[in-house]
Amino acid sequence: MKNRLAVFLYSLVLVIVFACAAYAAQPQRPPALPSDYEGLVKLFNAEKELPYNQRYRTINALGNCKDPRALEFLMKVYPGEKDQSVKRAILSAVGRFPDPRALNFLFKAYSTETDRNLKSAILSAIGRSKDPKAVNFLMKEYDKPENAANKSNIIRALASSKDPRVFKFLTSKYESEKDVNTKRNIVQSIGRMKSEEAAKWLTAVYRKTDQANIKSAAARSLAGMADLLSVETLKELIQIEDVYARKSVASALGKLGTKEAINVLLEAYAKDWPYETKNKKAGQRETAQQRARQQLKTQFPGAVSAALAAVSDNDTILWLAEEVLASEEKHHLICREIIIPFMGTKKEERAVRNLIAIVKDGKPRIQRLAALALAEIGDTDAVPSLIEAGKGDVDIDVKAAIANALGKLADPRAKEFLLELAKDRNWQVQAAAVRALGNIPCRESIDAAIRATKEKAWQVQLAGVLALRKLRVKEAIDPLLELVKKTDGRIRMEALEALREIMDMDLGEDYREWAKWWKKNRKGFLVLPKAEPSEETEEDKKDIAKKNDPNRKRPKNPYKTSAKPTSRPKFFGTEIYSSRVIFIIDISGSMSSNTQKTDEKGRSQSIRKIEYAKNELINAVRQLKKKAMFNLYFFESTFTKWKPRMVRASAGAKTAAVKWVRSMGPRGGTNIYDTVEDALGDPNVDTIYLLSDGAPGQGKWTRMEDILREVKKINEHKNVQINTISFGQDSELMRKLAEQNGGQYIYKK
Repeated sequence: MKNRLAVFLYSLVLVIVFACAAYAAQPQRPPALPSDYEGLVKLFNAEKELPYNQRYRTINALGNCKDPRALEFLMKVYPGEKDQSVKRAILSAVGRFPDPRALNFLFKAYSTETDRNLKSAILSAIGRSKDPKAVNFLMKEYDKPENAANKSNIIRALASSKDPRVFKFLTSKYESEKDVNTKRNIVQSIGRMKSEEAAKWLTAVYRKTDQANIKSAAARSLAGMADLLSVETLKELIQIEDVYARKSVASALGKLGTKEAINVLLEAYAKDWPYETKNKKAGQRETAQQRARQQLKTQFPGAVSAALAAVSDNDTILWLAEEVLASEEKHHLICREIIIPFMGTKKEERAVRNLIAIVKDGKPRIQRLAALALAEIGDTDAVPSLIEAGKGDVDIDVKAAIANALGKLADPRAKEFLLELAKDRNWQVQAAAVRALGNIPCRESIDAAIRATKEKAWQVQLAGVLALRKLRVKEAIDPLLELVKKTDGRIRMEALEALREIMDMDLGEDYREWAKWWKKNRKGFLVLPKAEPSEETEEDKKDIAKKNDPNRKRPKNPYKTSAKPTSRPKFFGTEIYSSRVIFIIDISGSMSSNTQKTDEKGRSQSIRKIEYAKNELINAVRQLKKKAMFNLYFFESTFTKWKPRMVRASAGAKTAAVKWVRSMGPRGGTNIYDTVEDALGDPNVDTIYLLSDGAPGQGKWTRMEDILREVKKINEHKNVQINTISFGQDSELMRKLAEQNGGQYIYKK
């Protein structure tokens, strides 16, 4: 009895401990603030030694407090406060009080304050006041010579006011103002008013001015009030050369979402087609005009795609699906390249008929897109048409895309056609067909996948391995063991991974252990059904890329193994299995900031991100075996690659590569897509390591959905593994890139 009671109490303690640990691991909400004045003041005084981000809520609450004592308190503590961020928060809180004392306090603070940032905060607070005296004060300050440096802040403060006098005042100052930057600030501020009067004035400024930055500011301001403009005016605005203004107008057209607005968007896209980008060579100089045109070519397609993604109007989508895709008008034909992926993303079944027609009779590039869109839509009625379109003298990329689409649709009617493609002379078509057969379980699919593992092209071998991993049959074990015995690099790693999954065990990496166990247990071995995954939690979704991590922990092996430490090169602690690898490293300006690195003894040290990345890269390059092939890319607003194509990792090549890596310093923006696209174009690469610390802001595609879609399109039949390392922030883009392309995602805080 005592033993049972002891066991019960012990179990109860464990349950409580684990429950407390689980609760502590959850993100905790900040405690609720007091609702009364006395409580807030007490909390403010208690938080005096805390940093600004922990005091802001209390100050903000005091600013929203209706007790008149709160204003007195804030005005009293302001002079003695030393933290500038806290002082700015106090000014903002004071500005929310309708009490005349608040405005008088701000007037006095502005006249005595010498710090430029605080004067700017005071002006913002004054601008939020509804008292006419605030506008009078700001208009007087505008004309004072000593406030020349503060004019932009005064203009913004005036624009924050709802006083009807402000529009007339600012437009008159625009006419008399000589400084171009001040005129631009006025244009931007009037854009925030969002009235018909403001829209009419800005349209006139846009048409009249010959100053590029003012014209751009007017266009961007007008884009923010597109619902007040005619489609004809938007059509005029989207012709502007400045890419950022044009992107703003494109976004506005997408938000409007009407057929007329989207047709204007498509016409603008077609006007500057084709959007082929050229990477600037090292040392090459560009004129401002060339740079502007290049920006337009690289960034406008992404803006149009994002604008289309915002369309929700059912009539517009129906028009695109049924009329535009069938249209023979020139700009509609050109725009198929952006409309078709949109239909796939929307899973728009009403577009199926036209997509089938395009697959059968279109330009190869557009045929590919249509095949992929049909797969995304998932309509199996398209299978016979896809098969028919893939027969005869068809472009290689189109055939491969059709095979990929049929694989996703996984319809048994495609089996015979895919078996024929699996014998094609071209490795791209062959590999795509074999992978597709992995989704159609049958005897013929198994045989085709086994034959593929014996082909010369490594891409076809890899396709065979991946297909056998999906098919999960006993017959796959011998050919997979043969690959483990005779190959190296990624093929061997993938073959081992397939064996682990099919046999539901891990015997390490030594071929002899696997062969020994298989010889002994072959006769009675049965492949167990694959366990059905349980419902995913949010945490599971974050960790989904880890399923492809070759270094992930597995259950303890019940069989004796002879696993030994490997001598493989490592990059950020991850073993590099591939012998055909490209490293892509971000050297944008943000990589100059610091991060924390833990040494072998567990000690944390501060180091610049770029130095951390370069050190890891140099170590990885030095460890590459001489039979391996590699290349290096550094990217910022554009990208630079070490060699035109991958090279063998000879001692001389590695020494030269290390020297090149050391010469690189941080600069520019973040262009992920163009860099990855170029790297995927190397015929020898089978694995990429991509490191970045920020969100993409440059390149042909910058929106996450566009980058994922376009990379998937390129990598559909190449099957290059993309591993990603994110510095500083847990990047959804980097995580999904790894997940989508069979790689591992590493997050370095």
